[in-house]
Amino acid sequence: LEWVEFYYGEFPGNEERPQSEVTLIAHNVSYDLSFILEHLMPGSLQAIKKGSKFISASGIYRTCDLRFKDSYKIIPSKLQAFAQMFHLPDLPKEVMPYDIFTHDFINGDFLIDPNVIAEAYSSEMVDKMRPNIEQHGCICPHTGLWNMLTYATFYCKRDVKLLSEGWNRFRSMTLEFFDQDINGCETLTTASLAFKHLTKECLSGVYSVSGLVLEFIRAATFGGQTQAARNESMIIEGQPIYDMDKVSLYPAAMVHMKGIPQGPPVPFYDEIPSDSDYFFVEIEVTKVRGPAWDFPLVPLRKEGLNDWTNEIEGQKIIIGKQTLEDLLAWHDEFSYTVLRGYAFNCGFNTNLAPTIQKLYDRRAELKIEKSPAQLIFKLIMNSSYGRTGLKPIDKMEYYLSPDKIHRFIANNYYRINEMNIMPNGDTRVSCSKAVSVHYNQQHIAACILETSKHLMRKVLLLQQRIGSP
Repeated sequence: LEWVEFYYGEFPGNEERPQSEVTLIAHNVSYDLSFILEHLMPGSLQAIKKGSKFISASGIYRTCDLRFKDSYKIIPSKLQAFAQMFHLPDLPKEVMPYDIFTHDFINGDFLIDPNVIAEAYSSEMVDKMRPNIEQHGCICPHTGLWNMLTYATFYCKRDVKLLSEGWNRFRSMTLEFFDQDINGCETLTTASLAFKHLTKECLSGVYSVSGLVLEFIRAATFGGQTQAARNESMIIEGQPIYDMDKVSLYPAAMVHMKGIPQGPPVPFYDEIPSDSDYFFVEIEVTKVRGPAWDFPLVPLRKEGLNDWTNEIEGQKIIIGKQTLEDLLAWHDEFSYTVLRGYAFNCGFNTNLAPTIQKLYDRRAELKIEKSPAQLIFKLIMNSSYGRTGLKPIDKMEYYLSPDKIHRFIANNYYRINEMNIMPNGDTRVSCSKAVSVHYNQQHIAACILETSKHLMRKVLLLQQRIGSP
């Protein structure tokens, strides 16, 4: 921080340097921020968090405006993998015996016998460390002990270099292939990177939803169906286990879809409109006849969990068009009563399938070339649907200086959940946020998940349908 302030700050001697916003990037920025927060100017911290983890933050250190970004949120891989991912053979990730850094060790002279590391970890770790220990003068000449403070300095510099090279390689790829700059303050996660690409290519005429409509469609959005047949625990010995899965399932579902429903959702009751292109509907199941599927078609929500079951007769369920068609197709008899729902009747944006297919084909070419650029295509394809179903953010955090806290409490006392004092003297206030102001494209996420299960049913249920052993 002192170097940043010296180079970019405003003080006599560097008046000619332009004042600029400095971005600091760390792999798991929450860890690094825990050491920096106490040095930021009171009242200057602003943050975007998910749970207890920082996604990004900004604050002021003396005369510098600082922004913090988490590289792990954009490149979700261990730093250890960067050398291979980005073809950086000269920058292998070094190893560090973290457990030896106890309070007593840190308060001592940082010297250690390598045999102690071998006993705590392995002789292989010592062998991996030894070349750099010798190269960087980390061995005390008279005792042969290793100076871990000197080694830690080298280790940290190597990590910074590795992160810098990997980040810049990834940035070059996003600029070349997608004309997006991950240094931009609006790009914080892989999902946001993918969503920006989808917005540009596929979301023309597609509405966002919120409030009651969003929550209704969310009830028709079911995550991955990961289960053993008939939900039975079993122990298999001496024979193969058949694990049914599909390569690039979500991209395949997006290619299979007719498109993304356009226009606003229109409410209906008692009957599904005949002119609807897609719909989400609450039905009461009146009769079910057919096989007791090993892998049931729909779940019932119980205490926030999905219970995938065939026992749905007499139940009320909220599903989408594709799931309703599958229920009719896979059962010998299936009848129901329509209660209510929302329909889309303005056609489809049909750009999704060719966009995803283009990404898939380009990634296949890059994999053959063994280019690290294939990574970005994989990340964007796998993350492209996630942002559309972003869960409502029901909490907001504010960081307030002592002179502002009393007025804030007076104006917002009814939505304050908790408060605590930060290391720099600020008060962190956690407040409830109205979910009615949250918007997303929940119907896109629901369509993709429905279609993915439709594809998997052809694999999981066909054997049972035709009576094959």
